Amino acid sequence: SLGEVVERIDQHNEQLFRRFSVDRGGRLLSPSAINTWLSCRMKFYYRYVCGLKEPEGITDEIDPALLGTILHEVMKRFYSGHRGKNVTAGEIDEILSDRKSIVKMTSAAISEIFNREGDPEMAGNELIVNEVLMVYIGRILEADRAHATFTVIDLESPVRFNIESGKDMIITAGGKIDRVDRKGSVTRIVDYKTGTIAVSITSLGDLFKDDRKKDADGWLQT
Repeated sequence: SLGEVVERIDQHNEQLFRRFSVDRGGRLLSPSAINTWLSCRMKFYYRYVCGLKEPEGITDEIDPALLGTILHEVMKRFYSGHRGKNVTAGEIDEILSDRKSIVKMTSAAISEIFNREGDPEMAGNELIVNEVLMVYIGRILEADRAHATFTVIDLESPVRFNIESGKDMIITAGGKIDRVDRKGSVTRIVDYKTGTIAVSITSLGDLFKDDRKKDADGWLQT
């Protein structure tokens, strides 16, 4: 059977231009929005044209999306003191060897994100999350160690650029880069991921195919 069909009209286009045009009081067209369009047109319609969003549930559990948020915060804390400075393999070894400090930092990030102080009901869940985060953090730091020595250029830096549409309107796309670093003449754009990501892609064009697999989302975002 055919799925739900909505005819695209000029009013829809106007809503999108207004939503994604910073000059008209809108917001940035994010990689997530583009990925949503490519994976499911109807989801994009409901979310970005109609402005409908799934209600946020009240929960004490840390879901995969929130886990990613915590990981980003922890990595930002690790390197915040190194902006504009070199990071050596020895310094990363020191971080990896100090498990207590890593656990303390993740706990502080969880507390800040949940805006809580000493909530005993979160203790058990927090221990589990800390163990999962330790695995992710360890993998990132091991990869960084192999890349050292490198210079941290920026962290969580906002970026934006304009895209001219066919109707003399300008859409503003962009977001935040998790980390920018440099080794020699090579500058890297680093994006931390906790989900499943495709190991490789065959071409840039494949990233913009309709109904493509979700595991290529991270490549388009980067």
